[in-house]
Amino acid sequence: MRKTLSTGIALLFLAGIALAVAAEDANTYQQVSRHYEAIRMALLEDSLTGVTDHATSIEQSVAKLLGDFQAERAGVAPDKAEDCQKLLAEIATAAREIKSAEALDAVRAAFFELSKPLGRYRRLTGDLDSKVAYCPMVKKAWVQPGDEVGNPYLGTEMPNCGQIIAD
Repeated sequence: MRKTLSTGIALLFLAGIALAVAAEDANTYQQVSRHYEAIRMALLEDSLTGVTDHATSIEQSVAKLLGDFQAERAGVAPDKAEDCQKLLAEIATAAREIKSAEALDAVRAAFFELSKPLGRYRRLTGDLDSKVAYCPMVKKAWVQPGDEVGNPYLGTEMPNCGQIIAD
């Protein structure tokens, strides 16, 4: 029993290391997308838990890439590098807005400002794993994985309001 428990703990430890290495190996778009999705999920639950930390991580990932820009690290083709750099500056600004917002409505407004350049960044990367959804009630779009709409702007009030508008 003790050996099985030790083996299980060792495997969990190694899995954690593998996930950390994979996260570092991810391109900046993938890193930003993971944190963006965590913010979207918090807003879907009408929560601000972790939002500031995720916005900080987005800002740091973007700053690191802008400090030494490489198209490959950005997740884009070399001919899209200039467009990408412009979007990264917009993403960093929006992440700062999220960090400074204190109320749920203010975070949602800043999230929309982040969603606009992230949607364009998504196109530059050719990301096929995420979708763009749109809510006609609030007239705002967002990026999300999968086909089941999860509206970050209406949260628990109307979590499925909207439709997928781009694959």
